[in-house]
Amino acid sequence: MVKATYTAAKGLVQASGRGFRAQQAEGNYVARNFKYITTSDDHDYSALETGDWTIVVNYAQANTKYIRLPEATTANAGMNIRVIYLLAPAALHHLGFVTTAMVGGAAGHSDATEGHCDTNTWLQSSAVGTANLRLDIDVNDAGKCIGHPGTVVDFHYVGVANVVVTRVFGIGDVDTGTGADLFSTTAVNA
Repeated sequence: MVKATYTAAKGLVQASGRGFRAQQAEGNYVARNFKYITTSDDHDYSALETGDWTIVVNYAQANTKYIRLPEATTANAGMNIRVIYLLAPAALHHLGFVTTAMVGGAAGHSDATEGHCDTNTWLQSSAVGTANLRLDIDVNDAGKCIGHPGTVVDFHYVGVANVVVTRVFGIGDVDTGTGADLFSTTAVNA
């Protein structure tokens, strides 16, 4: 427990204790925990502690490199992870889980030419029972066209073992994107 003292010279000062974690503070809307990816490696974050996390990908991930996230359990209910891409993967990249199924959806825009994108929008869903374990990401593949800078993927842990709610806002770099092959039933590290 934190013990604070007040002095006229310094105001309120922590006298002892360890303080508090940001995600335990009411009304604190600052990103609480943070990972910043700057290498093209496999990134295993399956042991992240429960809390709110932002993972920023600022490196063009090489072919079949992956980011593994914590499996959903009843104990990590309330956990939220947001993955933001600042650089597009150089080739096929995987994001997801080994045993946890994603339930939710993805919406995206993809066009090989930047500017007005009126016909290249798409929507895909991952329903309960489909056992989709990962996202296959490739900005240049019409069926997997997310990962362009500005792509955001949210994962919400709802307290059900091996189920996570997923929301994707994807940006691709190919004409006639569909996102049809975005969700995969293969484990992220396979």
